[in-house]
Amino acid sequence: IARVPGLFGALVRGLDARHPRVAEQSARALANLACCNTLGATSIVEAGAIPRLVACVGAGPDSLSYQTARALANVSCNNGAHVKKIQEAGGLPKLTGLVLTS
Repeated sequence: IARVPGLFGALVRGLDARHPRVAEQSARALANLACCNTLGATSIVEAGAIPRLVACVGAGPDSLSYQTARALANVSCNNGAHVKKIQEAGGLPKLTGLVLTS
């Protein structure tokens, strides 16, 4: 899947969709591609998804926040460099706030 040209870029652009359902589906696909898959997680980070995922946390319906948080968790799983990118994008306070309001 990581070899499909343009796949990750298209999914990252989907996070900017004006319709929350499209953004949610993009986040869900990114979360699934990163789940237990180092190559998928790295491809997602290289496609520039971290800032866009962080921006989606708390910025739409609960379902969008859930999927973006899930994607961030899967991307960061067992990879300190990815956690640092999430932290640099301002993700930790947003994720903590999401947990506290759930």
